[in-house]
Amino acid sequence: MTELHFKVKNALLKMDFIRRYEELPGHFSSERTPSDERLVYVERDEVMSIIRDLGYSPMFHSKEKFYKITEEQADAFTFGFHIILRDGMAIWSG
Repeated sequence: MTELHFKVKNALLKMDFIRRYEELPGHFSSERTPSDERLVYVERDEVMSIIRDLGYSPMFHSKEKFYKITEEQADAFTFGFHIILRDGMAIWSG
């Protein structure tokens, strides 16, 4: 079994990551924003602009309809993720 590096593990414990992660579904649940109040359509160029403004380099895969944030290196870690905007919701994949 793979173990987390002790610095990463200590940082996650210090920030109470598990509790905060478990609270997310309640905070961003579908009950808080009923389907008839969701923004269903978003302009691709606007999403790309927002992602760029946040300091990332986005790409859009039109065939599979997701935004890819190019991988970035931070010390020994590589970060990258995909965002799918569907039915007024954002699906985040790392």
